[in-house]
Amino acid sequence: MPRAERNAEILQALTDVLAEHPDLRFGQALLCLGIIEPARDDRGEPLRTPGQRLLMRDPFHEEPGETVLRMRATLARAQEQQAARRSTDPDVQAALHRAMHGVQHP
Repeated sequence: MPRAERNAEILQALTDVLAEHPDLRFGQALLCLGIIEPARDDRGEPLRTPGQRLLMRDPFHEEPGETVLRMRATLARAQEQQAARRSTDPDVQAALHRAMHGVQHP
């Protein structure tokens, strides 16, 4: 797919998210869609400034196709989590709780 089409897909996703959630700041929408993401250390932990603000990875040299793939994966994970939240299956609820909190569900 040409670069322009991938860029258009990214812009459409941003437009849709901001229309659906007008209370989001632009940077929050970028992060929620996975367009930008935190920089991480060697252990995979997010890097922070001394004031505890997240440091972001610079996607300047990234092709839009890479961004689209990450964005699609982020959206798929969000849809799975929403479906799990709506589920009444105790096993699904326990798995969701572990994923969100890293602990066993009571």
